[in-house]
Amino acid sequence: MNTPENSYEQFLEPYLPSTTDRCFVTVTYAQSLDARIACAPGERTKLSGADTKRMTHFLRSKHDAILVGIDTVIADNPRLNCRYPTMAEDYNSPLSPQPVFLDTHFRWDFTKDWALLRSSTSKKPLIITESKNSGKIASYIEFGGEVLQVQDIRNWTEIARGLYSLGYTSVMVEGGAKVIDSCLTSGIADSVIITIAPVFLGTNGLAAAPSHAITFSEPRWWRSEGVPDTICAMKCDPISMK
Repeated sequence: MNTPENSYEQFLEPYLPSTTDRCFVTVTYAQSLDARIACAPGERTKLSGADTKRMTHFLRSKHDAILVGIDTVIADNPRLNCRYPTMAEDYNSPLSPQPVFLDTHFRWDFTKDWALLRSSTSKKPLIITESKNSGKIASYIEFGGEVLQVQDIRNWTEIARGLYSLGYTSVMVEGGAKVIDSCLTSGIADSVIITIAPVFLGTNGLAAAPSHAITFSEPRWWRSEGVPDTICAMKCDPISMK
């Protein structure tokens, strides 16, 4: 257990991206004491406090890309930028990672008013998709976006290799539940960083968990006086990508 004098920046150092010869994968999310990430599917639920939210933005500043599933995009309309260190609502750090959407059938309507497109400094998301809709793909590329077509959107080795081929050496996987479950189950994650809020969401809550048991190495816990949340950070042994 860390002392209050130790910052989360120091605590997280061993779990940050540490390789450039492949795409380093970090899975990070906030959950309740009963391992729920939301009160119900599709319902946005605030779990992180101000301090651990700032920690999330610190992590974003350390990654090339930030990845979420299309259901999370539609439900939450996130900005997916980095506001560290100021945390000002109108601040968009030059360290903001590249947004990446997992969108099997390319459902995202980029012509609508999305939060992450409102700033002139915002980065248009990279769409990872199985879709062969050449018209929509061409329109999005003309719009200024980028598309990575994959054979199987559940194949995280293919996703990581694709990201690396585009120059991304690290990706932060933030959600939602299906994406977290799939990524953890694949065994490709290098680090897992979980914020645990002091609340139960109940059996109707949306859980995030892999489909089988996973043992992590070097687990560490961080707490600080006056901060209600706890952070658990762990290392994984990623599958071979060679």
